[in-house]
Amino acid sequence: MSLHRIINLSFMHIWKLGCNWGAGAPDFYEFIKQESIVISDSPRLFLPGDLIAITQGFTVRAIAEVLEDMKESTSRPDYEAPFQEYQIAYDNKVFYANAKWRELMPTEIFKYELQKGIRQIQQVEIKEKILAIWQGSTSLETPQSVTEHEKNRSQLLNQIYYGPPGTGKTFQLLTIQQKFTDQSIIQSEKEFRREIVSDLSWWEVLALCIHEKGRMKVPELLKHPLVESKFVLSDIKHRSQRIWSVLQIHTVLDCPNVELNEQRRHGIAIFYKEKDSVWRFDEGISLENDIPDLFQIWNKLQVGPVRRELKSAILLRPAIKV
Repeated sequence: MSLHRIINLSFMHIWKLGCNWGAGAPDFYEFIKQESIVISDSPRLFLPGDLIAITQGFTVRAIAEVLEDMKESTSRPDYEAPFQEYQIAYDNKVFYANAKWRELMPTEIFKYELQKGIRQIQQVEIKEKILAIWQGSTSLETPQSVTEHEKNRSQLLNQIYYGPPGTGKTFQLLTIQQKFTDQSIIQSEKEFRREIVSDLSWWEVLALCIHEKGRMKVPELLKHPLVESKFVLSDIKHRSQRIWSVLQIHTVLDCPNVELNEQRRHGIAIFYKEKDSVWRFDEGISLENDIPDLFQIWNKLQVGPVRRELKSAILLRPAIKV
C-alpha cells in the first residue's frame, strides 16, 4: 500500500448504508440515488468528506461522498411522501445530506456481508477497495471526464520536453505537475475527535473528560464533545446507562457511594463518586503519572488537527537540446 493510500485511510471515515430499514421494508436505493443524498438516524453520523458505500442487501452498488452537514428530513416537505412509501420515519430523528454519487460499473460491484443498516467500515481491505474505486477513473465518469483523464495520462507517457532556454519547458511541466500533486489534508475538529476516540475504550474517553474538567456529573459528560463523538461511532441507545455503567465498573473499591459488588468491577479503578453524584479521579490518581499513554493522547488533543502536505513521487525534469 502506498504512503498516499495509508494516510488517506487514516483520515477517511468510510461507512456502509443499507437501503431498506426494517424487515420487509421497501428498498429506497433509487430514491436516494435520484435525489443524490444519503440518510441516517443521527445528525452527527456522517460528516462532509466521508465516503458511504451504498448497498442493496450485501451488494455494494454505489459510493457517495457527503458534501455537507446532516439536516433534518422534515426540512424537506417534498420528502414526506417518498419517506412514507419506503417506510422511513419522516420526523426529526432522520437526517439527510446532499452527496456526490458514483454508481459502480458491473465490474466494480462487490459483496460486503454486514447486516447492520448503517455501520462504519473497519475492514482495511474493504476500505482500500472503496477508496481505490472512488479515486479511480472507471466508475460513473462521463465521456468528457474520461477523455480529460486520458489527456492527462497521455501528457506523461514517454514525453521529453526539449528546447533552448525561455521556450516554456519548465512552465509546462509545473502545470502538469499540479495535476499529480496531492493537496494538503486538513481534518475538521469533529473528524479529529472521532479519529481519536475510535481507538479508545469508554473508560479512557471518560477519563479524558474528567481530566479536563476535574469534576463532572453524568449529564455534563453526555454533552462533552469526546463522548458525543464516541456515541456517533456506536449504536448504543441508552446513553446515560452506558456512562453510569462504565464509571461504576472502574470506580475504586473503597468508594462508599457506588453500590456495585466487587465481582462486577474489573479493569483499572480510577474513578470516585461523591455523595452529590459528582465524579472525579480518586485521590492521588492522575493521567500523567498513572496512565501516561492516555496523557499523551490528551496532549495530542490539545494540539488539534495537523495539516499534512503530501507530494506524489513524480520526477519531472526538462531536457535542454544541445
